[in-house]
Amino acid sequence: MPDVSVVTTAPPWDPTPLRAASLTPEVILAMMERRLQDMDRQIVECSQTIENSTRRADEVAGTLADRRALQQDLERIPLDDDGRFDWGRVPTGVDGPALRSRLETLGLGDTPGAVQASIDGLNESLRRVNSGNEMLMVQLQSAMQERTSVIQMGSNMLKSLHEGTSAIVGNLR
Repeated sequence: MPDVSVVTTAPPWDPTPLRAASLTPEVILAMMERRLQDMDRQIVECSQTIENSTRRADEVAGTLADRRALQQDLERIPLDDDGRFDWGRVPTGVDGPALRSRLETLGLGDTPGAVQASIDGLNESLRRVNSGNEMLMVQLQSAMQERTSVIQMGSNMLKSLHEGTSAIVGNLR
């Protein structure tokens, strides 16, 4: 499961400077720029975490597909009285030594239950990774919405400042 705690949040925006008498478009733009840089760092960090987690999910999915293919190949091998694969009765056309070697290499033992337990564990790992990805996507969406809000708020402030200045200039005429 990806570590969602790795993604930091941008520090809250401090509107205190807005109360200053010298609020100019330059000050507004500088404040917006600083906040947007914080938001951009958060978005990049979250995106990178999602990319890493997606790579991990792809790896697990590939391993899971291999294990399912192995399980399908092993279904053709009869079982002995103890429920273990009977390597002495491998049907013609089945490469018993190769399958047995793969089982040993993977440390899965020689029972269908061990193979199924491995598949179940991989399914659970994939579920956890995907669940973490969903949470990260929500966090990314939230950060992007907050970024849009910062731009909209700054734009509204600049518009209000411009309208106020235009009204003053109009009154002077």
